Amino acid sequence: MPNNIIVDFLNLPQVQVKETKALPDKICEIHLVQERNQLICSECKNPVTGTYGGRQLRIRDLGIFEHKTYLVIYKFRIKCFLCGIKAQELSFNEPYSRCTVRFEDYVARLCRLMSVTAVAQLLELDWKLVKRIDKKYLKKEFDKIDCRELRFIAVDEVASKKG
Repeated sequence: MPNNIIVDFLNLPQVQVKETKALPDKICEIHLVQERNQLICSECKNPVTGTYGGRQLRIRDLGIFEHKTYLVIYKFRIKCFLCGIKAQELSFNEPYSRCTVRFEDYVARLCRLMSVTAVAQLLELDWKLVKRIDKKYLKKEFDKIDCRELRFIAVDEVASKKG
């Protein structure tokens, strides 16, 4: 069984699996590595060879069976000839997010069926994070509302005093 089967199943084209760890409390960490010759500038999308440090990220992903899953990857700061020093772009993670795109999509789909508090308890997340993810996806969905077919606006109740 090849080592890259995890990458194929998780649809992570930019990286290779270095190791996997099963930690206590049903936590699974998948440590990922990437080659420096595949780095792309987040602004101009040009290939870049120079790096300028970076940091290790622990990104929450969809669970594997009953295990909470985290992707651990070193995210580079890159030197782009056109843009200067920028953060590396990862296809599976949005900037400043500690969750993968597919995990955020899963949280947003659960928020359609359940309350924010219930989703936070189910996935063992802070409710503020769940609220932030839900708000982001609601903005995407309802950002542009088509009002061309609108004919009437009705008012249900009118109050003349407070209360």
